[in-house]
Amino acid sequence: MNDELKEKLKLTIAISKMKEEERIAMEKRKFNWKKGLGIAACLIVSITGVSYAAVNFSKNEAKEDNFRGLGKGIETAIDYGYIEETNMDYTKQVTSVVDGEKIVDNVSVEAKVNNFLMDDRNISLEFEFVFGENIDEYVDFVKYPKFFMNDLVIRDETDRDIVEGGGNSSFVKSRDGESHTMIVICNVFGEDFPKSRELKLSFRKLSISDEQYEKTVTIVGDWKIDLEVPEKMYHRTDEYYRVVSCSNPDFDIYTSKVTDTGFEIGTIINHVQPREEYPEELKIAKNEIYAKYGLDPNAAIPCYTDKSTLSEEEIEKIENIMKAEEEWFKVSNEEEYLKLTLKWMLSSSPIDTSGEDGKIEKWIETGIKSEETMTKSYIENDKGERFDFSTSLSRKCNTNYIEEDKYDFYDTFEMTKADSTDNVKVVLYYYGEPVTIELEKMK
Repeated sequence: MNDELKEKLKLTIAISKMKEEERIAMEKRKFNWKKGLGIAACLIVSITGVSYAAVNFSKNEAKEDNFRGLGKGIETAIDYGYIEETNMDYTKQVTSVVDGEKIVDNVSVEAKVNNFLMDDRNISLEFEFVFGENIDEYVDFVKYPKFFMNDLVIRDETDRDIVEGGGNSSFVKSRDGESHTMIVICNVFGEDFPKSRELKLSFRKLSISDEQYEKTVTIVGDWKIDLEVPEKMYHRTDEYYRVVSCSNPDFDIYTSKVTDTGFEIGTIINHVQPREEYPEELKIAKNEIYAKYGLDPNAAIPCYTDKSTLSEEEIEKIENIMKAEEEWFKVSNEEEYLKLTLKWMLSSSPIDTSGEDGKIEKWIETGIKSEETMTKSYIENDKGERFDFSTSLSRKCNTNYIEEDKYDFYDTFEMTKADSTDNVKVVLYYYGEPVTIELEKMK
């Protein structure tokens, strides 16, 4: 590699590492509480202006074969065969390893996809990477459990872009220092993925970090992998339900359907209570933090793919926004602040997908989270099996006041086609009171 190309590569890597650091920072500061608060994540994004980068699950050792970090619904679908094994050969690249300012050539990296699945909102890929022995000079596989794939592009048989850089989460499922093998799950989230018959993957950069994100090594190559999508995925269909009864006449259910990976329900709720104002204490805290960096309180970390065109001013702005976000999340994780935030979010949501009114309040007051204090809304099939709301980052979720007294609620349960029956019952907690919806599958 000549000096000019090396300098260009250094610049490209230096800029792209900013996006890696953005992901790393978001991982460090993310909330400890997850789906237990149901629609809280949707509310945080839509109301507070906080933006979330892709999540690195940081799974350290080999997990169950079906684990994808996408919730029980996906795992159930896999149990019933909604997965495609590829049995493909490796694609080999001789790569450049970027370790700080040092760039070293001739490190071989073989890659293949062991299996994958695709539905309307998820593409989940299990990659297997085999690194040349000289990778040991840069990466200790036992100490580098964090993995990022920043520039994955996916096109289909018509050459349309399905995914173009970023927008994915990944975690290391297993690694073997002796064979220099790493198994990585990469999940790509989208909105209404097409029913594609082929997926054409391409990527050029792999990044590996230690547990504390103190060091990141970037591996540069040029991998291309083609996948043939099975009929069960490109011919995927939905099964719809009709409403038999609803215990609350203010609920106008506009859709209810089951897919291979989950059950979705949407309803307009009439005569809801007006949403409470965002607490002044939270506004003040956020405004002060952002003002310290000369930023708008509603500023979000920019998304970008053309890294080579960033100016110094743009880079500085991104760095300042990241600093402000870091400070903001530090404040938001303080116990008293967190309790205030949770109370406000619960009071702002007519439907509590995570528990009965009072029990959640007890959890907020005592800090105790258990099955006893988290009796959840659920869907139940006619076998008596109950399913919670999905924990998938990609689940379809909508929580909006469309008018002062009208609320649009849409969310996804973990029940799949494999678990569904002709009749199901949905129980939603509405201001602490259960609303029962009886549904019947349409023939």
